[in-house]
Amino acid sequence: MARQVFGFLNSGAVISRTTLPGGNIGVYEIEVTEGCEATEHVLANLRLPAQCLIAALLRGDFVRVPGGDDRLQPGDSVIALIEDSAVEDMLHFFRFANR
Repeated sequence: MARQVFGFLNSGAVISRTTLPGGNIGVYEIEVTEGCEATEHVLANLRLPAQCLIAALLRGDFVRVPGGDDRLQPGDSVIALIEDSAVEDMLHFFRFANR
């Protein structure tokens, strides 16, 4: 139920978000969708903003820490730590490429 409520509060690829106490870093759960730029390269070649870290990759029933050679696939979700100033730049990679 909580996930459904968050779905109404968030837009686009963001499934959920929360802010770490005492700072300007958010923890985001982001859905990887078909056609987004995040699926086009391995993580090391994505040129993500320096102020973000993909901390976990959720694929099927498995959760793991991704490496630079991992490639995101549609249907995956990621847990990312993102500084407030880099949120829009980071989310750009998870929007449809033709937008």
